[in-house]
Amino acid sequence: MLATHLLQTQGTLAHYAAVKARSLARALSLEHRSDEFEALCLKMMHPWGARRIGQTPDYLSNVVDDGTPFEFSVALGQQNELRFMVEPLGDPASLPANAQAATQLLGALAHDYELDLSRLTRVADLFLPEQPRGAFLIWIAAAIRAKGPPEFKLYLNPAARGERAAPQVIEEALCRLGFPDAWPSIGNVLAWRGPEADELKYFSLDLTPTPEARVKVYARHHRSTRDIVVAAASACSAYDPSAIHTFLKTAAPDVQVYDGRGPFTCYAFVTAGARSPDSVTTHFPINGYVESDQLAQERILQVHDALQVPNAAYAQALAAVVDHPLAERVGTHSYVSLRKHRNQTRLTVYLPCEAYAPGTVESPRDTRRQSGVTERATGTPGAEPVRHPLFARLKRDPQSDDTLWILVTNLRIALEPCGRSLALAARDLPDPAVRAVLDDILRSAARDGDFSTAHERWLLGVSCEMAMRDRAEPSSSLLSPAMDFGERIARVSGSADIYERVGAALTSVAFSSEACRAVGNLLRQSTDFCDTASDRLPTLPAPRLAPLSLAELLAPAQQQRLSAGSAKWANAAWLLMNDLYLACFGKSSDDG
Repeated sequence: MLATHLLQTQGTLAHYAAVKARSLARALSLEHRSDEFEALCLKMMHPWGARRIGQTPDYLSNVVDDGTPFEFSVALGQQNELRFMVEPLGDPASLPANAQAATQLLGALAHDYELDLSRLTRVADLFLPEQPRGAFLIWIAAAIRAKGPPEFKLYLNPAARGERAAPQVIEEALCRLGFPDAWPSIGNVLAWRGPEADELKYFSLDLTPTPEARVKVYARHHRSTRDIVVAAASACSAYDPSAIHTFLKTAAPDVQVYDGRGPFTCYAFVTAGARSPDSVTTHFPINGYVESDQLAQERILQVHDALQVPNAAYAQALAAVVDHPLAERVGTHSYVSLRKHRNQTRLTVYLPCEAYAPGTVESPRDTRRQSGVTERATGTPGAEPVRHPLFARLKRDPQSDDTLWILVTNLRIALEPCGRSLALAARDLPDPAVRAVLDDILRSAARDGDFSTAHERWLLGVSCEMAMRDRAEPSSSLLSPAMDFGERIARVSGSADIYERVGAALTSVAFSSEACRAVGNLLRQSTDFCDTASDRLPTLPAPRLAPLSLAELLAPAQQQRLSAGSAKWANAAWLLMNDLYLACFGKSSDDG
């Protein structure tokens, strides 16, 4: 009855999807499951599938570039697989209404199929806040093969609380789901270019109740290169760099920098307690780097040949869904992905159904322009330690004084040069007006003859108080975060470009201020420590940042160099935080 009702009227979303579902099932030699697959697609689109397509969507979904709220894909390898993904729509569609529609759909699917929704329940509050933000909240996907019941998965948006909250949301979700040691393997991949360049984008859960059910994290690599994307896959020890390199080179042979749509890396965790992903998938946005579906087809066929994957099923699937001359435009392809796992190679091709505006391709993400170093220092995730998962986990899972001792000692060593770096950079500035602004910061933060800032001195005071509690200096292995950071930051602080050095120095002062405040909050959680040391600790100074007037004194080229130095320092600081996370929560902390 459901299928009959939704298919009564041509020109509806449901009719459009159903026709393509049957065509794809035949193309993949799944005719015996075409009725079942069509009915499943219609169920996933009920009741909003009855909406007429029209010229523009009532709600601009991000599933497909033109706003269509569903997409097909075909996974090709040892077993061919046909998939269908939707963003359930509320009435009227909005983030909260769509989330409610998705919840209702999951309940209906759980009634008819064996689904495990327990893991979603454990993380739902992280991804479904009362006041959601972002492009979506929940997408739901189904897949069928020649045999076996349909399999389901869902996709959640880690930026539902804001983009900067994504790392903390991902880390806490991994902890709740049995992967408390997994963050460093992801965080370190994102560290060397910074969390803005390698953006955490999706979080996925397999809903099939089997031991192989995966938890997946997706990162998008903006303005990346072939080598950067290959390196991103190294978080998984079983990755195949040669295959990924061949895949990318064949898909886009003439592209040196992926400055259009960014490729993705998907990290899949299966084994409970795993510290690194069990498998990795590389997704390439082919429609951002070809002029037509004909060229996309040629490249994808070449990928199949280069990786020795039979291509007949792909060619048949494309023929089943394409509705325009391939040379006319690009639109029937979006992504092609590579996964190598247990010596099996699988290629997946994503075939969007452009119901509204055929040929629409997503533009690259706008690069946020910075008007001055103040915004840069306070707006870059790497320069905001309180946004790192380290402090979020320490706050929700209070640690022993020994762990705080490791944290404070490393931060004291790492941040000790901040004030001196700013003083030396100010001394070398050729512009007296800019130098006067930096001198003002130094006068408010440092004492006569002492280049250390008030925050550096506060950390020293906390460290000294902790040392009086009969604690031995942490072992060299537990001080390696500060040591490694010092080596990395020396290259930034020693830059030949004076404005890069100033940007780095200003960011270091802002980071020091934020880090001290975060440490102070943690100490207040440690009742025993505060009860015995509160009278002897120095007062935590207020934050002091560069005034906005600094931006007005610089030419655009100087501002860009300032921002470049700020970004380099912030990226190194993000890696410091990842190293500290491992020191505080990894197995190595047991020997402290």
